[in-house]
Amino acid sequence: MPEISPQWPYFLKPLRTALVECSGELLYEMVTSLAGEPHGRPEWQVPIEKLWLYSAPNDSARTEHYLVRNELAEMLAFVNEDWMKIAYQGTEGRQKAWVSLRATHDLGERYEPGISDHEPLALWALDYYDSEEDPDFYRNLFTLFVDNVSHEPVEVHAGEIHLLFVGPDGERYTQRLYPLFNFSLQPAESRILDDNPVERHGERHVLFHGTKDGTTYVEFFPPEIKPGLYQVIPVLTTPFLPQPIFARHGFRLEFPPQLDPDLVKP
Repeated sequence: MPEISPQWPYFLKPLRTALVECSGELLYEMVTSLAGEPHGRPEWQVPIEKLWLYSAPNDSARTEHYLVRNELAEMLAFVNEDWMKIAYQGTEGRQKAWVSLRATHDLGERYEPGISDHEPLALWALDYYDSEEDPDFYRNLFTLFVDNVSHEPVEVHAGEIHLLFVGPDGERYTQRLYPLFNFSLQPAESRILDDNPVERHGERHVLFHGTKDGTTYVEFFPPEIKPGLYQVIPVLTTPFLPQPIFARHGFRLEFPPQLDPDLVKP
């Protein structure tokens, strides 16, 4: 099994052994012991304010206990892509429990204004919503770029761009937009990641995106989104940085969007 398997946008799984059914179905992954780690297992830091603990890897097994942000635990095992077994120091000594990776890696839950201020990268989005020139085109366009604000070169591997839609009622929706090419940034270097408008192709709202194999169009809006005006916060994720990079300035966008005829295709 490969050592690196970033199944979540910014969570790097450690080296592990697998239990596989005769049919080839992956049942269970146990973290491989590492010399020098506490109890031989890699440590993991709780990334959210309140992390509920489960007695088994299913939603109905939630207990009354939880861990809080920055507490340390040991990674023990994984079931599917949704559950991780941990060991932690409780009031009665070392204890074990399951945690939901859906909860720990939900971008809507993780977003706090200013959370990326101390990260090595800064993500920015230009907003053209108030443009008076060709408004049905420019209000559906955004420019996305990233800066290296550290004093060292930064390598971005296995990166992805996600979008967080925040509605007027505070409701949040997330959408995985596309993966990124691997790239590096020198200190003070900037790179444009996107400069394209939203389009409608048939019943789909999409965004043009270039790939190594050519070009494609990716789904732009989350399928469950409701009509309204949204603040859209782009997010850069990679398993090689400790936190997702939320854009310091997002952009506004309506759903469903009113589009220039040139942006509507059969």
